Amino acid sequence: MKKNDDIRSLPWIICKDGFRMSVQVGRGMNSIPKHIISDEEWENGKRYVCVECGVLNAEEEALKPYAEDSENLLETIYAYVPANLVDVIIKIHGGMMNEEVENNGNN
Repeated sequence: MKKNDDIRSLPWIICKDGFRMSVQVGRGMNSIPKHIISDEEWENGKRYVCVECGVLNAEEEALKPYAEDSENLLETIYAYVPANLVDVIIKIHGGMMNEEVENNGNN
């Protein structure tokens, strides 16, 4: 993961069926908590409750309630998406293609 003091760019989520989305967390993002979870916090079990999703390559029904612009679902931000819903969406789409994918083009 690429990290700075404000935002963590997570790897693209690319699923086995080709579905793709970006997930972001941190200060200024629609995520909970608002701070970047440190490696130590992560090792002690702290996790994000909600994340910000976007840059979908196909509409995803489960994300629609979180869309900031319900008329433009492929170009909107999905705010405060429950992290466990992201896990469910990954399963719906056949699982992760590769967990070592580039960080949203921001290596």
